[in-house]
Amino acid sequence: MVKRTFAVGHYSDDEQKVSGIWEFVRRYMESGPEAVVDSIDGRQMNISVKPSWRNCYLFVVASLGPAMLGARIALMPLLLPLVLCRWLVLKSCRMPMWPQWVEDECAFDANDPLRLIEPEAMAQFEPDRRPG
Repeated sequence: MVKRTFAVGHYSDDEQKVSGIWEFVRRYMESGPEAVVDSIDGRQMNISVKPSWRNCYLFVVASLGPAMLGARIALMPLLLPLVLCRWLVLKSCRMPMWPQWVEDECAFDANDPLRLIEPEAMAQFEPDRRPG
């Protein structure tokens, strides 16, 4: 019986993309970050799951893809219900919490150069958001 579930990664209807994401996770978990990236320099997290209106809007617009980006104003009547739906889902869901034993076993150094900080808003690019 499944008691709880959670999602990792992004939605895709392309099985190869989903397999690629899971292969990335598998290699990272088995061999560490050096197995999946050459260097952490210049990398940053650009997705935020903080339940703000701005993040919900930016996620829905990003889901349009580059070809439809210019049509976002014309599509606004269709996009606003999606933004509202995403906001309601994020506001009504409980944030995942690991048991304390997992937190203790997976504790990391606060100055770890591989640690990336989640931005307040999606696509919030800053020169260096790494802790330090």
